[in-house]
Amino acid sequence: MLNDYSIFLTKLKKKYKFKFFNEKISKYNNIILRHDVDYHIDYALSIAQLERNLKIKSTYFFLLRSDFYNLISHDSVRKIRIIKKLGHEISIHFDTKIYNRKIKENFFKEKSYFENIFNTKVKVISFHRPQKKHLNAPNFFGTSHAYQKKYMLDIKYFSDSKNNFLYGNPLSSTEFERNKSMQILIHPIWWVSNFKKKSKGKFLDLLKHKRESLIKNLELNSEIFFI
Repeated sequence: MLNDYSIFLTKLKKKYKFKFFNEKISKYNNIILRHDVDYHIDYALSIAQLERNLKIKSTYFFLLRSDFYNLISHDSVRKIRIIKKLGHEISIHFDTKIYNRKIKENFFKEKSYFENIFNTKVKVISFHRPQKKHLNAPNFFGTSHAYQKKYMLDIKYFSDSKNNFLYGNPLSSTEFERNKSMQILIHPIWWVSNFKKKSKGKFLDLLKHKRESLIKNLELNSEIFFI
């Protein structure tokens, strides 16, 4: 488990220093490592623990409104706080499409809520299923976002979206060869098992994990539950 991700990070660590978004990013030898947590907080925690063991820091973005996990459940809050204690930054994975109107008002509600729950300052956000009009904005209602020019154009951007490096694998890129700085987006779901494993198998693993978690919670919360 996580062997592919460990190898991936170890190769990057030999040439790069890992930075947070709000830190000074040089033209060379810096990586901003980012995680959009779309499906399961357990996966994010596993990734965060591995990174801590390798002395690597990254930024985790969480959905406040998700059909896949409850951000403010007792267990979720506990795990996200652990991720923060491991030395990583945490912030909002904001989904503009769920708000038909009053996007600004709802963003500030989410931002305030997140900051209060996790006792942290939201310095930068990422967008979930980003809309082009927001990607081109220099900021999002005064808050930095991961798609700003300095993170997407001034340095090279790589993403493992859809279980594949659609913009090329950073390890085989000319940027890596020349030690040029980059932003790398990693989705935890693609790396908790073999990265080359097909996405269908990874989603089946997710369903199995979700089922096991649901059974555990039913056992803890219902005296008449049995299977």
